Amino acid sequence: MDIITTVLDQQNYCKSIISNGKEISLIPTMGNLHKGHESLFIKSTENSNRRIVSIFVNPLQFNDTKDYAEYPRSIENDIKILEKHKIDCLFMPNVKDIILDSENKTEPLPDYMSILCGQYRTGHFNGVFEIVKRLFEVAYPSLVYFGRKDYQQILLIKHIIKKYFDNNINLVECETIRDDFGLAMSSRNLHLSTN
Repeated sequence: MDIITTVLDQQNYCKSIISNGKEISLIPTMGNLHKGHESLFIKSTENSNRRIVSIFVNPLQFNDTKDYAEYPRSIENDIKILEKHKIDCLFMPNVKDIILDSENKTEPLPDYMSILCGQYRTGHFNGVFEIVKRLFEVAYPSLVYFGRKDYQQILLIKHIIKKYFDNNINLVECETIRDDFGLAMSSRNLHLSTN
């Protein structure tokens, strides 16, 4: 598995794939991989695309710096999981490289992003928007894989694809994977107690 850490190297890698007549599947994650992520990797084997997984804990989607700092990270184990699923490439950008200078601009999102959980998570979906759009610009995917666990996020991904990529990216919506108690699997579940 190739491991790439800069935007320029990732763009060149993806351009080389496309110039050789292959297409790209992108599975964006924030790492600390679990069975929910693995279901995306399995789903992505249904075609012959080169498969790229990104791991980036996006500071823009956290409105609490403590929450960002405590987000579970397990990169050594994540790499083992990716290798088990024969992922072609891991993209792990650093913050300064992937985040563009956007302090003075706020991208307007559809009104429906401010309802449901969006009304309680100020700036969250703006942060998701910026990094997902950026990942699409870097990786040139024809297919992207997201879980249905976050319905509002799925709506945002559809908006990004339609408005900024002329519907030239196909979104593969994957079923929510739940634990034995019926709870949707999430990296943050590690913070939960059994009490």
